[in-house]
Amino acid sequence: MKCRMNGATRADVVVLLLVVCGLLSMFFCLLLPAYQREWRHENRRLCGANLSEIGKAMAIYADNYDGALPVAGGQGTVWGPGLNHWKADNRADAFGLDPNGTGGAATVSASLYLLVWYTEVSPELFVCRKDKGTAAFRPEKYGVGAEKLKSLWDFGPDPARHCSYAYHMPYSSYRLTTSSEGNMAVAADRNPWIEGPREKAREFSLFKPDLLSSSGTAEQALQGHTGSHM
Repeated sequence: MKCRMNGATRADVVVLLLVVCGLLSMFFCLLLPAYQREWRHENRRLCGANLSEIGKAMAIYADNYDGALPVAGGQGTVWGPGLNHWKADNRADAFGLDPNGTGGAATVSASLYLLVWYTEVSPELFVCRKDKGTAAFRPEKYGVGAEKLKSLWDFGPDPARHCSYAYHMPYSSYRLTTSSEGNMAVAADRNPWIEGPREKAREFSLFKPDLLSSSGTAEQALQGHTGSHM
């Protein structure tokens, strides 16, 4: 004799539960893609808002320096993987400059860090939520007082963990040295040629973005795109 539960057999209850579970599964399968799209849209919106504020700060900086965009280091400084001393007492030691103030090496993030110095941009603004492994720069985590924020030279000893963004290469023959039209893209997500918290940088010498040359192709140019918002 079958046991009844409020007029229904146990088998009926099991079937009902399976039907409910199936409907819930279908519902979540339909809802998840929409949620993921909305999450990506929100991430892009927040990242875009950060870049907009950084762009405004760069425009303020350029306005105060005869149109020049922020470029860390000195005359003839080249792009390098890191600074000589990110918390040095002076610029020459920070970038390894020659006695005459030339040479040395700097990072793209060090140029962006000048905005913290001169336009009082918060370090939080340089972190994209989609860029896993990054967090806002806190000097105290590296044994430096928070009051020293405006006397440092980069986002810590590992700036990739505290800066999700980059901008037009300031240390090459193609460097963008002055501001231009307001609708021109300058700052952007960190590209594959700059080391990130989860991956090593690609070999920049292999990057051939110049489509006007015989060596450059569209496929090679696309390799410069970030993976965060693709």
